Amino acid sequence: MVNQNMYLTPLSALTPATIEQLGMMLDSRKVIPTSKGHLRDWRGLAEMVGLSAVQQSALNGKANCLFTEEVLKLWQTLKDPKLPPNIGTLQDLLEEIDRWDIHDDLAPQFELDAEKYRQPVEQSQIDRKKQQNSSDREIITIDDTVLVEKGLPPQQYDVMLLYADEDYARANEILERLEERNIKVFIKNRDLIPGVFEFDAVLEMIANRCNKIVVIFSDPLFQNDKLNSFLVSYAQVVGIETDKRKIIPVTFEMCNIPSKLRFIYRVDYSNNQHWNFYDKLYNSVRPSHLPPSTQLMPRATKPSLSEEIEPMKSATSTSLDSAYLSESPPWSTPLEEAKRTKNKKLKFLKIFNKGKKKVGQSVAS
Repeated sequence: MVNQNMYLTPLSALTPATIEQLGMMLDSRKVIPTSKGHLRDWRGLAEMVGLSAVQQSALNGKANCLFTEEVLKLWQTLKDPKLPPNIGTLQDLLEEIDRWDIHDDLAPQFELDAEKYRQPVEQSQIDRKKQQNSSDREIITIDDTVLVEKGLPPQQYDVMLLYADEDYARANEILERLEERNIKVFIKNRDLIPGVFEFDAVLEMIANRCNKIVVIFSDPLFQNDKLNSFLVSYAQVVGIETDKRKIIPVTFEMCNIPSKLRFIYRVDYSNNQHWNFYDKLYNSVRPSHLPPSTQLMPRATKPSLSEEIEPMKSATSTSLDSAYLSESPPWSTPLEEAKRTKNKKLKFLKIFNKGKKKVGQSVAS
């Protein structure tokens, strides 16, 4: 009895050695037909698989032809074959043309060829199924669906934005400013693919897929959002375990920062005198392949020591008042300049009063 798996194994699974042995037995002509009138050589096989009379005649007229091998090739190329071209059907046909000798002698070889064929096929099916299951777990965002289908790893993000729903406008502004500079930003409401378990997906993004977590704090909106508070705590743990700067707090006005994050330096929009807020945020989250922003400190570069001394030399030719009240260095802020001017005036008055006192003492003496 033929193994059922043989009917699932195509003729292409037969090795050249097996086909050669089969041809050595079937190519030699047999004169005596079967009880049903089938020829007991390759001609009987050709007739039963459905080769036309023209094809059979063409084969018969060839000299030094490997008839059985040619019949098997033609059988596999038929558009509408009478019988499916597989090893199980071939074994049945050997029985039909009364070639039990070939059927029995080559049965072990047929089994071996079929087993060699099935092993990689079955393994590929298992691998494909594993890959599909693995891909389903990896597909979290809209970007993942495109990348995984191309055989690429899932999308990695430079930054995740965490914010209370009421701070959407601020978050959207940050999103636009960062994406203008080619920062890859993940926002849950925009990027998560429908159908994933939201909580697990966001934890996966924090732990493995987002390099930095930008947290927009406002009082009391963020503190009342328990989910975001937990995610910040989780991100802090991930940062400690991986020894990475994970959380970047952002504030737009005075507010209460959670005690566990109070000592993390933040980007404060309300304290923006000495830097550009968005440039500083960009430098905090940019990956290494993007250039840093050069607009952080708009003040002029501090001159060298020799450049500082030169104005002091020229001041000796001026009056005492102009020497002390000369123009401040170009790198000073307005607040520093006012403070410096006040100190110079006080110093000038102190020297003036001291000189005036000495003049009065000399006159009295």
